[in-house]
Amino acid sequence: RSDFKINNLFFYNSKSDALDIDFSSGQINNLFIIKTGNDGLDISGSDVKAKNIFLKGIGDKAISAGESSSLDLEGSTISDVNIAIASKDKSNLKASDININNAKIGFTVFQKKEEYGSAKLEIKNLIHNFLKTFYLLEDNSSLKINNEVYKPNSNNLKSKLY
Repeated sequence: RSDFKINNLFFYNSKSDALDIDFSSGQINNLFIIKTGNDGLDISGSDVKAKNIFLKGIGDKAISAGESSSLDLEGSTISDVNIAIASKDKSNLKASDININNAKIGFTVFQKKEEYGSAKLEIKNLIHNFLKTFYLLEDNSSLKINNEVYKPNSNNLKSKLY
């Protein structure tokens, strides 16, 4: 439950989540995360603005927003990950200038916890290569990429991912 400013931070070879922000508000500039056992940037119940984020070799989700979070993300490079970007549980994730290379799943948007609602993910200016599955989207959640609105393609996404 903090207000924060994070600048020029580097994580390498963390065993679990690299940066986990819960119920806080702030800004992140120039974040580098290489090799994590779990998530790279994980926010829950938070309001975050992030710029210039580099993530590589992430074990689970490179960027994850949950529990009614708001994340504005600008200028990110994501490579060699399981899931590039996840928005869940009534979170609203807006991103621009995103480059993703080599992910098992590009995007997941869904409700995981019963006490929350559907989630939103909007990305402008996405460039991507080698996404095995482009997206997984549950009913009632929304996904918009480069001004294209995507249709739900997965029921009970929670049981498939967790």
